[in-house]
Amino acid sequence: MSGNIPIDNPAVRTYWIAYGNDSEDDVKSYGYVDPQQKLYCKWFIDETIDEDEWIAELAKHGIDPFTPDPPRRRKRVKQKSNQIKSNEN
Repeated sequence: MSGNIPIDNPAVRTYWIAYGNDSEDDVKSYGYVDPQQKLYCKWFIDETIDEDEWIAELAKHGIDPFTPDPPRRRKRVKQKSNQIKSNEN
């Protein structure tokens, strides 16, 4: 594991897990870097080219990297009525 070391144009797809500190207890982020890409990170990085190893390490932290994000809820906005009330008697 390394701190603040970039993954720069790897030869093959490289999977990574970012931790908040060097104890590997606090997963901050995860993903992969393909050839011709770069990753710069302020956290401690653990990297591998073995996808199964990456999935197994994330599973130790209760993370499934293939679970889609839940849909975002749209906020309901109350609209002000611009109607003028008439006083009909």
